[in-house]
Amino acid sequence: MTDLATVSRFYNVSHGFTYQAYYEQVGIKLREHKSRNHWPEVLGIDEHFFRRKNRITEFCTVFTDLKKRKMFEMAHGKDFKSLTEQISELKGREHVKVVVIDMSSTYKSFAKKFFPNTVIVADKFHVLRLLTPSIMKAGKDIHGHRQELSTRRKLLCNRTNLDYFLRVEIDRYLKNHPKLNELYRWKEKLFEFYRIKGFSRAYRAFEKLTYEMSHSNLEEVQRLLRTLKRWKHEVLRYFEKGYTNAFTERMNGTAKLVQRRAFGYKSFKNYRLRTLSACLFKTF
Repeated sequence: MTDLATVSRFYNVSHGFTYQAYYEQVGIKLREHKSRNHWPEVLGIDEHFFRRKNRITEFCTVFTDLKKRKMFEMAHGKDFKSLTEQISELKGREHVKVVVIDMSSTYKSFAKKFFPNTVIVADKFHVLRLLTPSIMKAGKDIHGHRQELSTRRKLLCNRTNLDYFLRVEIDRYLKNHPKLNELYRWKEKLFEFYRIKGFSRAYRAFEKLTYEMSHSNLEEVQRLLRTLKRWKHEVLRYFEKGYTNAFTERMNGTAKLVQRRAFGYKSFKNYRLRTLSACLFKTF
């Protein structure tokens, strides 16, 4: 049977009874699973949208085990107080050695305080996307509408993955737009930076990259420079640890599918149980 409403009709019982029985059993199963596990050695943290209530946007924080590639826990909210209230009972946080996050100062502060023995890694894909809003905005400022949108999207792709003729088309388009051209070249330099192998080489390349950025006259590049300097150690740790949050983003995608299938949730408790069940026990 595909859903709880079908179960209710098949057994001729109320929807309330079916939902209560289902979530009780899922809760029992998850408690048994949690009792056998402790905080993982390599932890991924990311958030996704939960709902909008009284004009306030609420988020959920997802915790994943990046080494075993499993969902670990989910909490309501993303601030330090909300997270600690919900997950402080979980044991073994001293076992966490690496935490991978996007470039969020909130999660950075939380990880430093809550996990005493950890080092923080900035997620590679979030670093590569830092210039994406500036590139799209610069293209919009040129045309003022959706014209050439397909070309602007091609600017976000890794240049090494494009064929020769597409690269020629992009270069021809950028020739008449100096600001967009410069933003594109800096974006490509970030991709080149992440193709480097080894921590020592990456460190030298990072110093060279930031030095070159300091001579740019674009405010967008200067803003990127300030961000990279603020997250220098976390960015460089990727070349030492090698972890990204790709699996965590995948779990976020599963959570969004759970929301879409249910047309949203009012109760975070039920949403958490349903999402963890879908991710851990493949019940979706």
